Amino acid sequence: MHFSLKSFASFLCCVFTFTVMQAQIATNYEVGTWYQFKPAAVSYTFDDNCSNQLPIAVPMFDKYGFKVTLFTVTSWSLSWPNLLNASKNGHEVASHTVTHADLSTLTAANQDPELKNSQASINTNVTNAKCLTIAYPNCNIGDKTTISKYYIAGRICSGQIVASSPSDFYNISSNICGNTGSLQTAQNFNDKVSSALTAKGWCVFLIHGVDGDGGYSPTQSTEISSHLSYMNTNIANYWIGTFLNVVKYIKERNGASLVETTISKDSLKAVVTETLDSSIYNAPVSFRRIMPTGWAGAKVYFNNTLITSTTSTVAGTTYVMFDAIPNRGTNYLVNTAITTVAAPTVTSPVLYCQNATASALTATGTALKWYSVATGGTALTTTPVPTTTTVGSTNYYVSQTVGGVESARSNIIFTVNALPTITTASAVSICNGTTTTLLASGGTSYKWSNAATTASITVSPTVTTSYSVTGTN
Repeated sequence: MHFSLKSFASFLCCVFTFTVMQAQIATNYEVGTWYQFKPAAVSYTFDDNCSNQLPIAVPMFDKYGFKVTLFTVTSWSLSWPNLLNASKNGHEVASHTVTHADLSTLTAANQDPELKNSQASINTNVTNAKCLTIAYPNCNIGDKTTISKYYIAGRICSGQIVASSPSDFYNISSNICGNTGSLQTAQNFNDKVSSALTAKGWCVFLIHGVDGDGGYSPTQSTEISSHLSYMNTNIANYWIGTFLNVVKYIKERNGASLVETTISKDSLKAVVTETLDSSIYNAPVSFRRIMPTGWAGAKVYFNNTLITSTTSTVAGTTYVMFDAIPNRGTNYLVNTAITTVAAPTVTSPVLYCQNATASALTATGTALKWYSVATGGTALTTTPVPTTTTVGSTNYYVSQTVGGVESARSNIIFTVNALPTITTASAVSICNGTTTTLLASGGTSYKWSNAATTASITVSPTVTTSYSVTGTN
């Protein structure tokens, strides 16, 4: 990207705020403004495929495990294998159009191939991730309707710290670095992220050339290195994420709902959902819950797998913090002092008539395991669906697992009863205006075609009438 900074100088310290209503979060929970409840977010973006970006700059970020975004012009000189390797290492490869065209000078029809074909080239060559964001050449946004067909966010460069909930994801600001502007030294970088910390916002850096690679507005690698050392020292204050991951996080955070259900005094169920496209939005969102009264501590499970969680005290309140990807499954919070788990709740016996169609057995509990024996044995691979061809009773057993502790087994008795033989008079003759009693036998309950439910019914038909009865035992 090549342009003058003069029009942006007066905006370098501006911060725009925007209020977003979040979906419902259960009482006692908070969702992190930024990942892992860091106070601010920082993204490092590189434009134009400059030759020192991959061999010199990216390894400096890799040293600390920091990930960057590489906005790539797909028709310019580049190495797809090296970009693929960077992507596999967690860096984002994103669009800077096909030819570095100034979108603001093109019709929407001519913008479309610049946007579409750039994304297609990246997705064809960088096969482990989707290209979903774009940096506009010369920072000039094009037709937003056309852009939104292919991308979920776009970057400009108006020199602002981005608010925690941007009003327009297609106009995300960045701060230009290098010798054409005010962000040249490590201290300049450090001061800029400090302003993001004060605002609790998002600082996006825009870097082109590195050292003497001929790129626009070069930044010295020694200054980048010194700044990254500062960031590593102060990492408790900053979440460093790719441009795409920060966008995903904001949208998922603002759309997430968390519903908690109490399983027992020592275990809780937390389900996180949102309405975004799950094939795109898959970033973990950070939550924390006030530690339940009486708990020694908390472990967190995703489905039945123990996941990383941390305990922290904020303003005198103790929390357990964990990450969850919406719509991916169920989280369970468990008292670390738990040693026993109650058996699941069941209904027994379960009764069917012979040859009836049976449903799968049910129980209320967490991570149910079904067995054919009361103790020992191996859990069945599926929930039992008993057969009803043979009269008699069969025992099934079910346990639940909470916090890695499996309960005792509840017993379900599945009973198949023989079909009853119902007898009654085959035909009865009466005179008009008189009554007669019809009697059924062989069952324990009955239902007649006239809706009566007794063994006998008294009827007085005025014409020849058929009556039927079914019985159960």
